[in-house]
Amino acid sequence: MEEKVMVVDALESINANLSKYGEMIPQTDNTELKQTLKQIRNQCEMSQEELYEIVTMTTSTEQKQAQKVCSGEELLELGEIAQQVPVAKAVADYAMDLVLHSHPEQPLAPEQVKKYVRYGSSPRGAQAIITTARIYALLDGRYHVAYKDINEVAKPVLRHRIFLNFEGIAEGMTAD
Repeated sequence: MEEKVMVVDALESINANLSKYGEMIPQTDNTELKQTLKQIRNQCEMSQEELYEIVTMTTSTEQKQAQKVCSGEELLELGEIAQQVPVAKAVADYAMDLVLHSHPEQPLAPEQVKKYVRYGSSPRGAQAIITTARIYALLDGRYHVAYKDINEVAKPVLRHRIFLNFEGIAEGMTAD
């Protein structure tokens, strides 16, 4: 329990300093400093309890055991089933458009993409959207992919596949 109190005390001190950084962001004209301060603030926006859980989970000697929910053979079979879920051409085209419009050089890319994105998603982003949408459809009890499946998975799939430019980072934009 003493360790937790020490961690909480240290985090309270850090959070007080982060609040100061947060107040400084709009006051400075230095773009690089703004970017750095926003990154520090955004990276530390978690509760002390969440951070404590992460730290103790990864640094304690207690080992958590994963429970087997299916065999390797069953897992491969489930993957094959998911690959068989049909995707209508119009729905697939919608997923392709999302990926293509993540590229700033594309004529139909939204203005925010043109302004803040350096690199859009690769074809693997489109593959991941379709594969994940198939699984979402099955989990929703359907045997076909719908637009809502594409919408549900697009952000989490593309978030780490879209790279912001300096201006996007400096203004605190995210790939979402």
